Formats: sequence, C-alpha cells, structure tokens
Amino acid sequence: MSKNAQCPERTGTFLRSAAARTPRSTGLVKLVWCDRALALTIALIAFAFCMACVAGPAIAQTPTTTTISTSANPVFGGERVTLTVNVAGAGGTPTGNVTIVQSCNFTCGVGFVTLATVPLTNGQATFETPALTTYGAGQSNYLFKAIYAGEPSFSASESAVLTQSLSRGTTATAVTSTANPSLLGQSVTLTATVTALTGVSNFTTNFSDDLIFYDGSVEIGRRNINAGGQVSLTTSALGLGSHSITARFAGAIEHTGSTSPPLTQVVWDTDGQRHHLSELHSRVLAWSSAHRQPDAGQWSGDLLSQDRNRRGADIDLVVQGHIRGGRQVPDG
Repeated sequence: MSKNAQCPERTGTFLRSAAARTPRSTGLVKLVWCDRALALTIALIAFAFCMACVAGPAIAQTPTTTTISTSANPVFGGERVTLTVNVAGAGGTPTGNVTIVQSCNFTCGVGFVTLATVPLTNGQATFETPALTTYGAGQSNYLFKAIYAGEPSFSASESAVLTQSLSRGTTATAVTSTANPSLLGQSVTLTATVTALTGVSNFTTNFSDDLIFYDGSVEIGRRNINAGGQVSLTTSALGLGSHSITARFAGAIEHTGSTSPPLTQVVWDTDGQRHHLSELHSRVLAWSSAHRQPDAGQWSGDLLSQDRNRRGADIDLVVQGHIRGGRQVPDG
C-alpha cells in the first residue's frame, strides 16, 4: 500500500502577516497532516505565530511608589484619623484606585482586611477612618497599608505598613451628697461624677458595675455610669458619726479608671443635733457681744429656724470655725 493510501493528504492554509512574508511567499502556508490531533496542534502553533506578528512588542509600564500617612499619631481611643495616600511615578501622574487595608488585635478581622477603596485625584487619595478603639486596653495600635492597583502606563505598588498608636483617655472622679450632715436613718443620695481629662468626652462601657461606692474600706454599693459619666446611690444605712465616702471608677472602653477624693459624710441623731444647735446659739451670741456684731443674734435665730438639712449644713460650717460672711467663731 502506498504512503498516500495509508495517509490521505489533507491540507490547510493559514494567513501570515505581511511583515512575516518573504519576497517569494504568497502569504499562505500549506500544511499536510494525517492525524487530527496533530493537525489541531499545528494549527494552534500557527495561530500563535501569526498573533505574535500582529501584536508587536509589549508596552513598558512606569514603576510607581506608594506612601501612606496619618493626620495624628498617637491618638486616644474613640478618635478618628485621616489617612493620606500618595502614588508617584516618573514622567506623569498615576491614576486609578488605591485600596487601604488594616489589621488590629480584635476588631479588624484576621490579617489585613480591606478598609476602603478610594480613587486617586492628582496622584493622591484621602480617607477618614471610623472611630479607632482601644477595646479596653486590649488594642494599642492599628496597622494600615495602601495598595495601588496600577493602570496601563503605571505599575502596581504598595506602601510600607503604617503603625497607628492608641492610648486610653484619663479620668477624674468626684462624689457629692444631697445632705451633709444628715440625720440617722435619713436617705442620702451620693452622686459620683466621672470627667474625661483627656480623650473623647463620652464614655462607652461594657463592664458590669464599673463604679463602686465605699465607706472607708467597706463597699456600700456599685452601679454603672451613664454616657455622661454620672451615677447615684441612695442609702439610709449610714450610722452615727463621720464616714469617709469614696467612689472608685474601674474604667471604660476608651478611658482609664480613677478614685475620688474622700467625702466626709457626718450623720447626727436628733438629740445630738438639738444639743449642738443650742451650744452654737450660745457661742454665736457670746462672740457677737465680744466683737460688737449686732446682727449675730438675728443670724443665730435664723439658723435655728432653718429646715433640718440646712441646719445640718450650717453646723458643719461652724464646726470648722466659719460662719456667713467669712467671720470666725472661736472654738472657746
């Protein structure tokens, strides 16, 4: 059997580009094959050859550099920052988008995650972050990075990692009383006020009972402060005598804790108060006579006619040696 009988001739023609033709070429390539698979392979090779001739050399991209900066560093928890991304390339201004990614210990997700994709304007993009959180001291920084996607004339690039540091705001705590001195068994409302000295002014708490009231070293109640930093405790259980009342704030998501200066809360019984008022009346009259103050008698009479809470407050002033108008009542 002849070769042509075993392998019938099959031919195909493929157009070559003009640039690839020789002076004697007709622009057609004639192929002969016996196997269909071989024919397909040859056809693909010829197609790739023709496309390469048409496409020509690739266009070179200009390298770029990407940088990222922050408007403030460090900042307090609960504050925002503005991130600025700059993309530069020789011989022109890159266009397109940059993607800002972030990483942090608890609230960002795993690894670097996308925060925002921002278009470039004159090679620059800005983005204001959401409020950054210290997460109750568990998160002391965020990591930011900018990634430029590139475009036909400029290559892709990414910035170095920017470390944004955070700290918790500081606080001061004070405690006041609605009646001081008070009578035995009388309800007294103690109010603690927490003030932000640094950081954001409002408080975000997720701690249970973040403020505790103490009488000396004895806990007398615990509460949660509101967003404005206040909380109250009403009690009628204070015994006779002086009590050193303090309020201890445990801290909030973005703030550290603090303890108030002691408040001396005095508790009188009814008989003890009457006795003290009588003694006070005599001392005021004696002092008036010695110092020729004609209004002192009227003043002491006014004192005796006040309600119990006001009398209690005046008692406390006189015990410390002061009366109205800055005049002094001697202890003797």
